[in-house]
Amino acid sequence: DEDSVMVSLIELYLMNNRIGDRGVEALVSDKGGKLPRLKILQLQENAIGPLGMQTLARAFERGWYVRHLNVLDNKCQLTSEMEELTRRR
Repeated sequence: DEDSVMVSLIELYLMNNRIGDRGVEALVSDKGGKLPRLKILQLQENAIGPLGMQTLARAFERGWYVRHLNVLDNKCQLTSEMEELTRRR
């Protein structure tokens, strides 16, 4: 069943898939219920812009957490404030 696969997902590698800001929103909007065990999220080279990075930052502010987040080589990079949010846990 699709939900049980999502709940058990620990690592997600989406490099170079051009998911953009809308893809980031889709990922983090269901994080609490659909991806509760996710620890590694690779999002480099996905055309993520400022809106997508802000969406990630808001998710971290709400308590969303991954141990390793890679967002290199996108349209926008994490600011130092956003990076600090990823280290809070």
